[in-house]
Amino acid sequence: MRCKAKALTSATMGGEPLEAVLDFARGLLASQVQALRHERLLRTLGNIEFTNGAVLEWQNREIIRLTVTLLSHSSLQNSDLFWTIFNPLLNSELTYNAGHLQGSKIDTLNKTLSKMRAEIALILSTGVHFSIIKSECASLSVGQLAVFVEDVGDLTHFLGRVRSSLTYRAFDPVFELVQRRRSGLTV
Repeated sequence: MRCKAKALTSATMGGEPLEAVLDFARGLLASQVQALRHERLLRTLGNIEFTNGAVLEWQNREIIRLTVTLLSHSSLQNSDLFWTIFNPLLNSELTYNAGHLQGSKIDTLNKTLSKMRAEIALILSTGVHFSIIKSECASLSVGQLAVFVEDVGDLTHFLGRVRSSLTYRAFDPVFELVQRRRSGLTV
């Protein structure tokens, strides 16, 4: 898990669509690319060796790529909506006219998408189905994460909360968790 310290820009807060896409890419897509790379290394090499000498062994355990952001990206952090938006982006490249003020940021987004495509292709080459890659993804803000870890006994308990397939289609992870609790469907 890695937390990217990327705040929403004032242009995004003001409703500028391009800025919102660029902030989304910086906050969510970039960390998912990093997590995909880690997943690929675990699946292909069986472990990740860190520079301090520590080794993380895969041992065929379940992998969940959790993006944690400082601020809430609202419904964009719903995994269904995330992948609905991501699928078109996965097969796209943004273009712009010469001299566009956001040109370098758009180039960065295109590089991020290219890296994501490459990592997904490498994971798919190991025999993992694309639907598995999609279902192994989650995103929470720091505040949402605090709610999700409340009274959690262990990692399995936490992952059960994060990956619940039951949905009220609210596109709000905390609301979903609260509704499941009220219904007695989660602890």
